[in-house]
Amino acid sequence: MRQETTPARSSPLVSCTIALILGLFVGEAFSYVPLTVSVLSILCGLFVRRLTLQIALSAALGVILYQASATAFLPSDLRHHLDTGPVRLIAHVDGPPKHTPNHGVVPIRALLQDTQQGWRTARGRLKLSLPESRMASLQYGDRIEVRLSLNTPDVFGNPGVFAYDDYMRRLGYGGTVHLRSRDTIHRLGNDGQPILWLIYHLRETLRHLISSSMSEAPAAILMSMLIGEPTGLTPAIRDVFSASGTTHLLSVSGSHLSMIALLVFYGIKRPLLSLPTSAILRLSLWKIPSQWAALLTILPVAGYAFLAGAEVATRRSLIMVALPMVAIWIGRDAKISICLAIAALWILLPQPGEIFNISVQFSFLSVLSIILLAQKWEEAFPPSVGTSRVKNFGRSFCLMCLASVGATIGAAPLTLYYFHQFSWVSPIANLLAVPLAGLVIVPFGLLCVVLWLIAASMGMPLSEFPLAAWHQQIGVFFFKGLSAFAALPGASFHGASPPLWLVWLFYGVMGMTWKRLTLKSWSVLGAMFVLVFVLICSVRIGKNLRVTFLDVGQGDATLIEFPNGKTMLVDAGGGSGLDTGVHAVAPYLWQRRIRTIDYLVGTHPQADHMGGFASLTRAFRIGEVWINGTESSASFYREFQQNLHAQGIPPRHVHKGLAPIAIGNCRVDMLNPAPSLSFLRNINEASLVFQVACPPPKEHAERGEPFSLLMTGDIGKPTQALLRHNASDLKSRFLKIPHHGSKGSLDKAWISDVSPQAVFFSVGRHNRYGHPHPDVMAAYAPYAIYRTDRNGATRIDDQSSGIIIQSFNHQQLRPIRWDKPLLTQEGSNLKNALQNLRDPW
Repeated sequence: MRQETTPARSSPLVSCTIALILGLFVGEAFSYVPLTVSVLSILCGLFVRRLTLQIALSAALGVILYQASATAFLPSDLRHHLDTGPVRLIAHVDGPPKHTPNHGVVPIRALLQDTQQGWRTARGRLKLSLPESRMASLQYGDRIEVRLSLNTPDVFGNPGVFAYDDYMRRLGYGGTVHLRSRDTIHRLGNDGQPILWLIYHLRETLRHLISSSMSEAPAAILMSMLIGEPTGLTPAIRDVFSASGTTHLLSVSGSHLSMIALLVFYGIKRPLLSLPTSAILRLSLWKIPSQWAALLTILPVAGYAFLAGAEVATRRSLIMVALPMVAIWIGRDAKISICLAIAALWILLPQPGEIFNISVQFSFLSVLSIILLAQKWEEAFPPSVGTSRVKNFGRSFCLMCLASVGATIGAAPLTLYYFHQFSWVSPIANLLAVPLAGLVIVPFGLLCVVLWLIAASMGMPLSEFPLAAWHQQIGVFFFKGLSAFAALPGASFHGASPPLWLVWLFYGVMGMTWKRLTLKSWSVLGAMFVLVFVLICSVRIGKNLRVTFLDVGQGDATLIEFPNGKTMLVDAGGGSGLDTGVHAVAPYLWQRRIRTIDYLVGTHPQADHMGGFASLTRAFRIGEVWINGTESSASFYREFQQNLHAQGIPPRHVHKGLAPIAIGNCRVDMLNPAPSLSFLRNINEASLVFQVACPPPKEHAERGEPFSLLMTGDIGKPTQALLRHNASDLKSRFLKIPHHGSKGSLDKAWISDVSPQAVFFSVGRHNRYGHPHPDVMAAYAPYAIYRTDRNGATRIDDQSSGIIIQSFNHQQLRPIRWDKPLLTQEGSNLKNALQNLRDPW
């Protein structure tokens, strides 16, 4: 099989596929600014002379396909029922259930909906999340009747945080469903494909075999690599793969499938060549042995792809493997660019939204980067006839190194954009890890599986089967190796997400210069771009005072950035069952290009305030830690203390009576009494309370009133009364509302003493406590009110023009609603887009 040497753009199929993909992206932009996109498209058609009819039609098809899948045109679309209450559906489980450490996720496709007129056709893909204890009742192919509520995915409204709701919308899901005790599921039967049912049933059997015969990281890694099952992938394991730049190995990627295909191909070809000469001659009357081997390779590789869950990246890899095998069978050359284009069309035509699937983007860009670099390598160093095996090996090794570097550079902008991360050690780690995973772990794992099944059928206990212990040791060696890479100084860089226009510029420039530049020039250009990305994403700009009240659900987290560059993080949420330190707070800190938290302040040891501290103390450098002296036996607090002890950071107990703490030209006054009073035994009443006061910048001293902020933790009436009695002056311009606005924190005399201009509620959407209480909202009605459940992250900026308050959610672009005035919506989106360009969060 010869590698393609002609440019990808020489093929009409490749050109049309690229145009279709661009059309899909234009279709997404059309969802926000349809008039602007229409005008620009017309102008493009008028002035771009080289735009052929087939290219234009392909791009238009992309726009139409995306809009047809992303917009709820039909009444039967389940997206009309988002957040409207319970609905009753008949649905089909159309994929294998996925297990995580705490719950399971089942993909279902709606068939019918119960309406007042009876059962009607329903359209929509859903992800059903339910407790692990109820997972056994569902399997692929089940037809179920279910009563549930369709919800827009909950997201943290903070800059830099992954917008999961937009992501699910783009993929075409009708919503997320968290099965609750009042929801019901009735199994009506099973009408799945029998072959797929057997494959997925075997998949579940393998999951139990691995979990029962192996343990800890090796079991989790093998389960993820072998069958695409994330059970057991703890945050610590994911951190190692992420820091070493090998996260793609935790799914059944192209490298896995390619290695399996090669092993199967040569495993079939060798026995065929060992047949008697007469048998080989009879076979060769039809096809030669290599052609028979290619044909017979497709079926087992396809079976393994479905055994692994047939995720989108796996399906792409399957097509990329199957097409060259078909080409060998029919005696034709397999052009890699054609294979890639067919794989893209196979995935995107039935599901256009998959273009926004992160795994699809990474998968195609990595493969494309490797292909282009390999072609440049062939042009710069053409193979010569009669070279020695040593030189051929050296050439192949250099090409492998180049491929690893190319994949890293090609995916770097997306890695930074989505995950705020770039791993410097990724090329080296992948150079060693990919062959070990593809040639040892996965094949040996499949061998173990086959032998396990044979042993089980013969009644042999797995405890007497040595292969599991051998694989355990291989897994330990593999994980320790990756851990060593992840532990290297500066192995993983974290920074802000680059602006989307810069990401597009990178891929546009690299694409347009590919044919014109030499390998050396092209590589230097790519490396320079990556350095620009890293520089832009790491340098902090601005010296103004900024306070940001972060959205962490039902919890508290506030970031204070002082004019001298010092940072103070007050609480970090964590009571929602999700690690808000990882998913809500850290992304915003990275977006602000912060890698050191100078003052980490925990108001009191409750999960909704300090639950995210454990992960943050692992991910960031910590200066000082302030706490109130109250201890807790909760696991999150013990882990936080262990991390502090490991880093040699003694926490500082702060309370009233300490001298004011100067941070630059600002002053922090502690107001909470020491937790020795009897009523302060209530953990909420013992919260840290402090006031931050900063004068206006010297050049704007004429502005008058200085900045002042009162932070209050979860105090209630008893502590508020004590503070009123002891504190000389509680008056503050800004107030963080105590205890999320609970009724027990309402003291009108306290409010009068503070007399704020604006107040800030840290509260979760639809929280079960009913916070903030209506009486509290009424008491604060005379003041400007901001709520994280509605406004998302809200920041106070002390700028030269004065103090400005902005809310993140109010500056976001929103998809156009066709039942509302179009010009008003598009004007608002354009205004927000320009505002975000001028003053990005």
